[in-house]
Amino acid sequence: CGDMEESAVLDKSKMDKYTKELDKIRTELDGSKSRTRDAEQQVMDLRAKLTAGERERKAAEAEVARLEQRMSSLGGLVGKEKEIAVAVKQMWAAGEAMEGALTCLECMGVLNSALTLSPCGHTVCS
Repeated sequence: CGDMEESAVLDKSKMDKYTKELDKIRTELDGSKSRTRDAEQQVMDLRAKLTAGERERKAAEAEVARLEQRMSSLGGLVGKEKEIAVAVKQMWAAGEAMEGALTCLECMGVLNSALTLSPCGHTVCS
């Protein structure tokens, strides 16, 4: 009978040991599950950030393309601006050249009702 009691005590001791080990394993498993959920959430958050970053990159690329197109069209305007400046200078020079022909020799103003004198050919206001 003593051996049975001793065996029962040993079995109880082993059972307690196995129960503690099982509890420890369950605790570790719960911790692992929690860490796995946290890691999965971090992965989802990173994917969301990546997607947002890709959208921002695409928007920035579109803006760069738009600005490059705008710069290209402005480059054409710069050439036209130079052409217009040259034309204005030519017209100004022509106007200055004509000023002498359109100035009254008596009043030194712009001819008004011009009259050309004969035989000298001078032109004056009438």
